[in-house]
Amino acid sequence: MGLFDFLFGKRPKPTGQYQDFKMLTGYAPHFSQWGGDAYQNELVRAAIGARATHISKLKVETQGSARRALQAKLKHGPNQFQTWSQFLYRLSTILDMHNTAFITPVFDEFGEPSGIYTPLPNRAKIVQYSGVPYLRYEFTWGQTAAVELEYCGIMTKFQYKNDFFGEDNAALIPTMDLIHIQNQGIQEGVKSAATYRFMAQINNFTNAEDLAKERKRFTAENFARDAEGGGLLLFPSTFDTNGLVVREAAACGLGSLLVRGSCAAASVNSAATAAISVAYASALLRYSASFSRSASHNA
Repeated sequence: MGLFDFLFGKRPKPTGQYQDFKMLTGYAPHFSQWGGDAYQNELVRAAIGARATHISKLKVETQGSARRALQAKLKHGPNQFQTWSQFLYRLSTILDMHNTAFITPVFDEFGEPSGIYTPLPNRAKIVQYSGVPYLRYEFTWGQTAAVELEYCGIMTKFQYKNDFFGEDNAALIPTMDLIHIQNQGIQEGVKSAATYRFMAQINNFTNAEDLAKERKRFTAENFARDAEGGGLLLFPSTFDTNGLVVREAAACGLGSLLVRGSCAAASVNSAATAAISVAYASALLRYSASFSRSASHNA
């Protein structure tokens, strides 16, 4: 016996066909979960969790003289699986995430209410059977259950077009995309800060002090925040970068096209080390096209 059977399996089910319950707008009222999972974002989760934590501290009291036995059970908790703190926390979280939250009664084996629970169905729809409106739930594994609407509670936020349910959170899509882009920028910034920006060998420097001064000057003029140059990196002939660019590309899984006879192509075996060396620009274009066709054919 699972939770579904505990919540909905003790009540007799209508044997006939359900009919749609029409709203004033002419549509059948239904609820479905929003496709975007905003709860996976740490900022959204922290905000929702903080509010839910404060709400979970509320004290629940029952008033009135009806159903004394039920009131006695509710003093200890909403059901046998949750405390009031857990119930309120989950109820607040569902309401903030989906703008609609359901409170359904829990019935005992005699058909009497013994508690309340807040389910999270994939879809919910108001139907009617023999003139009585029901709230019909559809869950992940294809299970369905219907409870009389008069016994259920529906909490909503941003209720506009639907007479019973709140709107979805599709309006949050631009904000969630912006947060995602911001997180990507932070990740790329951390990666960029952890990698070399430039690597070269400086010739004709025998003094360690002069080498340190040249490193400081080159960094200030090219990589400082207020550096001028428009992103163009220029360095004198005393900087030897022979083979470094090719090796950096190879470390990233990229091939290189090199000019035959150049210093960079001195240690490259044509077509053997994934780098091609040719003589002229026109030949470079022809060889590049043939190399691309060959690579596509081999793939």
